[in-house]
This record gives sequence, C-alpha cells and structure tokens, in this order.
Amino acid sequence: MTSIERERKYILQEKDAERLKEKSPKRAIIQCYKESSVQHESRRRLEIIPEPTGIRHVWTSAKKEPGSGPHERFETEETIDPAEIDLSDLKECPYISKIRYYISSFNEGSAEVVLDEFVDTPGHSHKVGDTPVKYLLEIELPRTANTELYEETLRKHKLQSVKLIEDSSYDNRRIASKGGKGVSHELVEFMENRVAEKAVVVVFQGNSFFTNFARLELPDDQLKNIIREKGPDEVVFPEGTFCSRRSNVDEKKQYKLREIFRRGHHVSYEDVRLLAAEIDSLHQIVGKGNVLGAVEYIVFPPSEKGFDCKTEDGRCYPRVFEYLSRLTENVFSIEPGFQDIDFHTNCSEKVVDAFRKLWGILDDIRRKHEDLRMIVDVAGGLKYPGILAALYCVFNRIPFFYTYEGSNLPIKFPAVPVSWDYGYFDESLVAFKKSAQARSVNYAEFSGLPQFIRNLFNVSAGELRSVIPLDRVDAGYQEARKMPFGYGEEFLKLLGDKNKQDYIKKMVATKWSLQWIGDQIPETVEHSQRHSKRLMEFTVNLVNTIGEDNLLNGVPIDLKEEFYFVLAIAMNVHDLGHTNLQYRTKNNKVINLDGLPSIVRDLHNELTVQMLKDKAKWSLLKGLEDFSDYEKLEKAVKLVTKYHRSHVPISPRQKLDKKDFTATFALDITPLEIKAREEFEDDEKWAKLTIMAAKWLRFIDGADVQADRTVDESFSKMRENRTAYEILTIIEDLESDNQIDNKPRQKINEIKDKLSSCKGGINRESAVELDKSGKCLEEYVYLKIREALNQNDLSLINGVVRSIDKIAFKSRQFKHFQKHSLVSYIYPRLFIEKSKNGDLDGKLFLTVKLDSYKTVSDKALEIEIDREVREDLTEEFEKALLSEHSVKRIDIDTGVNRVLLTPLGNSKGVLYTLIKWFDQKSNCPPVDKIIVLTSEESRKALDEIVSKAGFERSKVHEIVAQNPFSGFSEVEALSEQFKQLCPANTSFVVNLTGGTSFMQYAVTRMMEKFEKDQGGNQITKVFTVDRRSQAEQKNEPYVMGEVVEVP
Repeated sequence: MTSIERERKYILQEKDAERLKEKSPKRAIIQCYKESSVQHESRRRLEIIPEPTGIRHVWTSAKKEPGSGPHERFETEETIDPAEIDLSDLKECPYISKIRYYISSFNEGSAEVVLDEFVDTPGHSHKVGDTPVKYLLEIELPRTANTELYEETLRKHKLQSVKLIEDSSYDNRRIASKGGKGVSHELVEFMENRVAEKAVVVVFQGNSFFTNFARLELPDDQLKNIIREKGPDEVVFPEGTFCSRRSNVDEKKQYKLREIFRRGHHVSYEDVRLLAAEIDSLHQIVGKGNVLGAVEYIVFPPSEKGFDCKTEDGRCYPRVFEYLSRLTENVFSIEPGFQDIDFHTNCSEKVVDAFRKLWGILDDIRRKHEDLRMIVDVAGGLKYPGILAALYCVFNRIPFFYTYEGSNLPIKFPAVPVSWDYGYFDESLVAFKKSAQARSVNYAEFSGLPQFIRNLFNVSAGELRSVIPLDRVDAGYQEARKMPFGYGEEFLKLLGDKNKQDYIKKMVATKWSLQWIGDQIPETVEHSQRHSKRLMEFTVNLVNTIGEDNLLNGVPIDLKEEFYFVLAIAMNVHDLGHTNLQYRTKNNKVINLDGLPSIVRDLHNELTVQMLKDKAKWSLLKGLEDFSDYEKLEKAVKLVTKYHRSHVPISPRQKLDKKDFTATFALDITPLEIKAREEFEDDEKWAKLTIMAAKWLRFIDGADVQADRTVDESFSKMRENRTAYEILTIIEDLESDNQIDNKPRQKINEIKDKLSSCKGGINRESAVELDKSGKCLEEYVYLKIREALNQNDLSLINGVVRSIDKIAFKSRQFKHFQKHSLVSYIYPRLFIEKSKNGDLDGKLFLTVKLDSYKTVSDKALEIEIDREVREDLTEEFEKALLSEHSVKRIDIDTGVNRVLLTPLGNSKGVLYTLIKWFDQKSNCPPVDKIIVLTSEESRKALDEIVSKAGFERSKVHEIVAQNPFSGFSEVEALSEQFKQLCPANTSFVVNLTGGTSFMQYAVTRMMEKFEKDQGGNQITKVFTVDRRSQAEQKNEPYVMGEVVEVP
C-alpha cells in the first residue's frame, strides 16, 4: 500500500517524554535497513505488540522515497509472512530498536502523535554523530490538514520546549547502526521483555555481600565486623577506592564505598559489580530486557538464634538486608520490600514447615503486586528454599532464573503448564483426603496409609508431618475434578474487570457446565463445556493473530469490557437449548421434544433463548443483575445467542437462508441489525456491541470443527457402533407398526440394509447415503409436525413420528462425525493488514490441519472433507458479514492443494474466466496453484491476464510446449514437468478448452499419467464457454464467461 507521509520530528526533554509515556499504548519496534541512501530507503520492521493474551509479532516491509515537500515522503508498505523471515539474513544489517508510544491518533482532523524511546542494548547504541538519541517525537498530519496543526498539536500536549528537526540527520536510517548480536533471537527476546508489563522480581537473600566485603583491602579491617552490627546509615565508610581480593576473578574490582552506600545517591551497576550476588542477578535479569516495577527479598535469619534486626512495626530481618536494600535503591532506583521466613537447616520442624510458609509468602507477593508480572531468582540464599520456590514457579506458570557463581549468564526456566498428578492421589482418595485434613498423623494412622502417601511424610520434632501442603493439593484436586478443562482463563484476560471474570468462572462451574447433564442429542459431536472453551481459545488465538484493535473494529471503544462479557456468556450458553425438553410456540402451545432430536438441533438457539427468559425455571443468568447495565447485558446475550445460527440474518441486505423449520414454527427471522435497534431503542452503542458479538460468535462457532469434538478415535468408533446399534433397535421396534407410510418405510428399509451391510465400519459413501435417507425422513417428520400444528392437535406427533425422527437424526450423524474426526485443528496463522497492491489487505489466513490419510480411499475422503471444511468456513465468514470490518476475507490452508491445469492459447478470456470462477463460486474453494500449458508466444500475455484477474502471479506456473500444434514427442517431458509442480495430496480442476487441439490433448494425457502414478486424487473436469462473437472476444477479452463442469 502506497501513502504520503506528512510528518515532523522533534527533540524533547526527558521530563516531557516521561509524562507522555504514562498510560499510552506501546509496542516495541526492531527496524533494519537492507538499502539506505539519502533519496531511498528499504527496510524491514518487526513490531512486537503486547495484547491482553500475549505478545503479537507483525513483520512489514517498506520503501520510502522523497515527496514534493521537505516533510513529505512516499511510503510503500506491506505485511510479510513470518515464514519468509530468516533472522540470519538480517544479522549484518544496520538497525534500530525502540519502544513506540501512541500518544494520539488520527481522529476528526487531529494529528497522529507518537513518541519513540530508543533502547540501547549491549554493544549497540543509538547516536547522531557523538550525541546519544533517547527520545524523538513525531507528529503526522492528515493528508488534507493545514500545517498550522503542527503547532496546535504541540500546544495541546503542552510541549513548548521541543526542538524541530529541520534536516534528515535524525531519520531512523541515519540513527541505525550495526552492533551487539544484530537482529537476532536474543534481541527479539530483549524487546519482548522490554515492552511487557513491569516485573516484580523475587530475590532470595544470601550472605555473599558479607563474604565479598571481607575480601576488600581496607585501611581498617574492623569495618568488616562493624557492618554486621550496624546499617549503612550508621557506618562511616572511608573515602577513596578499595580493591577486592577475589581469587576466582581475574580483574581487581575497585569500589568507592562512601558513594555506593550514600542514601539517595545513584550509582551505576558497574560501580557495585561483584559486590553482592543478589545485585548481580538483578542486573542480569534487567539485562534480558525486563523492566523492574518492584523487588521483594525473601530473607532468612543469620543463625539458629533468629533474626538480628526489626522494623518499627516489629517485622524481623537480617542485617545484610539493609545493605542489599541500599544497593538496590542506588543502582535500580527501587526501594525493595522483604518477606521473612524463619528457616534454618538444623531445625527439622522449620524444614518441614518451609514448604507451606514459603508458598504462602509467594502467594502474598503475587497479591501485593497483582498488576506486575512475577519473576523469581532462586540462585541466592539457601538451596532448599530455592528448590521449593522453583516448584512454586513451575506449578504457577511463573518463570524463574538461576545463575551459577562466577557466571554472568542467567539461565531462565520458562513458565510451563504443570500441576499435581491428581490421578496419583485418586488411586487412594479416602486415605489422601483424610491425610489432607491434618497437619500431622500419629503412628497408627501412618501405618495404615498406602505407601505412596506415606512417602509424603517426614519426621519433624517427634511428629509425622507432610512435607507438601496436602490441603492445597486437595483444593486443587477438587477444582480439577469440578472443571477438568478450566474456564477459558486466557480469554478471561481480555476482561479487565475481576468481578466479571469471577462471574464467568462461577457460572461455568456451578451452572452452565452442569446443565449438559440433560443433553437431548448426545449422539452428535460434543457441544458442551469443552466446545465453549474451544471457542474462547479460538478467540484468544484470533487476538494474538489479528490484534485486539482489529477484533474490536465496530465495537464502541467504551463498551469493550461489556463486549467481551457478553461474548463470554454467549459462548457458554448458546448451545444449552440442546438440554431443553419443551418448545413453546408463538400461540403458546408446548411441544414435548423428547424423541425429536432433529427439532432440538434446528431450534436449539430458540430453545436457549426461551431458557434465558424463564428465570424461575432455569436461572441461567443468575447473578447478572448485580452488574450495572444488567438489562442491556441480558438483552445482548439473548440476541447474540439467537443470531449465532445462519438461518437468522445479520442484515436485511443478506439473502435469506430458507429452512423448512423457520416457516413450520413461524420463527421471527427479523435481521439482527433491525432487531438490535428495536431492542435497544435509542442506544446505538449497545446495538453495535450486540451485532459485533453475534458476528464473531457465528464465525468462531463455525470454525470449531476439529477432532477434539469427537473426543478421540476410540470414542468415535464406539459412538459410530453405538449409533448404528440404536438405529437398528428402533427399526426393529417399528417393523410391526402398520401406521408408517410407504415413503418413510422405504427409507427406513434403506437405512437398515445399509447398516446391516457395513459390518466392518461405515465408509464415506455409506455415510453420505445414510445422510440422504435421514434427510428424507426428517422431511416426513416436519410434514407431520406441520399437520399437528395446523390441526391444533399435538397428539399427531406420536411415538411413531418420534421414532422415525430418532432414526433420521442418528443416520445423519455418521457423515458429521467423519468430518469432525478428520480435522485435527483450525488455527489463525497470519493476518495481512497491508499488502503491496492492496489486493490482500485485511486477509486472514487459517491453517486447517487434516489427519494424514492412510489408504487411497482415505485420501479421497480427506480431499472431500477438505472441500467441505473450506466451503463451510467461507460460508460462515460471509454470512457473519465480518468483511465489513478489519478482516476482509479469509484464506484456508488445509494441506490439501487445489491445482488448476489449463491450456492457454491466444484467447485471454479462458484463463481470466477460470480465475474469476474460483473467486465467485461460493461452493468452490479457492485455487492454490495454476499450471498453464502454453507456447512461447502465448506466455507473453500471462502477466497481463493474471493481473487483470487479480490473482497472485507467484502462484501461476507455466509449462511451455515447443511445438504447440503437434508436439506429441514432448508429452512425456511435459508430464514430468507437471508432476514436479504438483505437491502431494492434490485436488485438481482440469480445463479442457483453450489453446490448440494438441494442448487440450496433452493436458488430458498429463493428468491421466499423474493419476496413474499417484492415484486417489479428486479431479473435476470443466470447459469454458464465451457466447460472444470472435470479434467481441478479441476486442474485450476480460469479460467473464461460463464454466461448465463435465458430468
């Protein structure tokens, strides 16, 4: 995308920069230059963007050229697929690294204001000449704005002391330089940490300071004893510089003690390096890019006698902490806190209690600094508490660091998803629960415990006490048993309001997940809590791919919290209609749904809404009244739940998806855009919130087709066998019933015969036939329901009708199960925000992983499922109308490749028509690659044709026939070229028209040879038709003709 920049840069004072930074959105930027000159600039940029759910990476490529004015430049920018990035190619490029703060954006004629903070790293700094560069301000004007807006903007942000940069000396490309490790994984990690939330670092206090102080060459060695008795404010440190006699360090380190320990006197880390291991570790953690928000020391008594110091409020600490505190303040400008633990290795009771006490302390620190991320340095202090802290970090997904003595390389152990092995405790649950209730057990109780539980106890002060906090383990066991797959915790990070988070957790655990006990259609794929959690997971992955700003495009910004809240509730309740046993019609008739699974499936959104309305009976939104805007929240949830189905349109602009049941039950299918505005009357913001939540839920719900919903292969097989058994049993009960009409009886017999012949399992062909027969039976069931409603006699929906519907519904599930069992996962991989020509702007790439085929027949099934999944996802996206916002289109990569093979002669319209056909046919998935058999002369038009059709040239490959009229001797070589261009697992569309007669023959032979060698490929043959005259076709070639599939 090409645009014109109208910007000015300013140097500003650090105090102004610090003021502007507060609460401004930010991102880290690494920008390297492959080509740089006064006139031209070519660069690649990595933007590291903090999202509520994680860190997002966006790569862009840009070229800049001078514009017409001194502060104007033409810029062409496009998003790059990270798969195209090799950091080793960028390692030698000059680069800058900075944090960009977004102070204000273009809005109603306002200028965009950004503040860049340049971040130096070891071996790499930012300078103009010899002048260090720290902060630069950029103001960019809208295209039509008057230049007076520059001064207005400065006044608005109270920036009177800035200096305008008149030349290009402060351009990024001039500041960029080589150095350090270059653009590398280390630099990316550093900038990720730098842009993340500030950290509270927990440090375990040791005694290295006293040890290292004792090595100093001092005029009076008595000072080495005095510091153990007095704090830094009480000690008179001598003037001068003093050396250390460290035997394991080559250099002689020198320290100015009086300056180092003077209260409020800032010193550099280099001034105190190697004086205290705790300070060295803190520096190393900061050296990884982490920004300190707080430091908390875990302190221990210096001897068995206990602590030797107390605060005014009676808290105990060791003397060494006063020195560590002063060093921390003077080096890092942070006053540290401390937490004391009465631990000594010679006291077995304190050793056993350490686990519980230390974990409690770490819990307290997390609560105290809940707005900061937590990092633990376990290197210092006593080893046993360090091990306990490492376990705490592992169990709570917190990273911790360990540094070997004498090393300046901190080893990071990452946050990992680990928990207690609850299955281990479940082996003897009664004994475990009994033990968890007591801090200690007597011998008689101990001797009766299973061996694996005995192993958890140690002798302490004459008692048998558990080393680990069993009550804590028991609480975790209860939670895991209640919610084995969690609540969607990552999604809940999008909700900043803890009360809303707690509401979702409570309702999932106590209401919504338990409602599935009454599932009326258990033979279908899983729709319950795990499905809801998958939707929340997919949303998180979307945010991490497209960014929260793009997800929220269309949502009123001041209702962001409410949007996520409504979406979270709707994701959990939208399918609960599957558990409703009754449907109330418009004229207040109640239909008993027991034995009518097809009706439950078709009406489940309406059934959910009826449950939401009947608060006395279901109370699915109990507690929601405690929130402000309760009535609006409730309305929004009901509407989003109703409109997550495709038969109810979002907009009046959409063509209605006609379904028999909408007319049968006289459903209200008023488009949501109208309905929402009726419900919310004059509140346009809540109407927009509701519409956007429904759009996203519709698409995200449609994307949940992975195999996880069929649990696993064994479950799928058992479910298939069980469903077949249930169908045959119902048929057996109906065989003697004379009330059944001939048409449904015929279909029932077809189903019986088909299932009876499928002893070794149900293949795809059989599943499709069963689905067709089941659909015919459903039509009969609906006919009977319409009769009952028209005659006002619900008794006509009798046991026979219900049995037929059960047969129909169950028969249609085999095809559904095969689809879900073959899809491993669907994952949003890449979002193209800007493309070079604008043709890919707003494109979301989804990766769909299909399980690998094992036989040729399975391969054909995979190709068919691939087509079906593509069609379904594309249809859901289009019906959700999301293209009206940031995501304009989707591209689905399933690993099953779609290749168009076509001859190309002098008629340009043939290939143009085929490409447009792929674009416009909703039931035809897009083509991944085009292989053109052409001549040297005809290939000259290829670039033009592809450009006119709006297709990517890189996806078009040509095979050139030297003799396009009778080159029969070339066919073998042409076929080999074709084979080399075709990836495995390919679905083909072969065009039989265009080019010379020989080309058409050769295309057919190439395809036949490939199929003979490879086998199992899906092949669709087509021909193109242009009904215009030859003259019209020549004068105006780029008119789409017709494409006819060969039967």
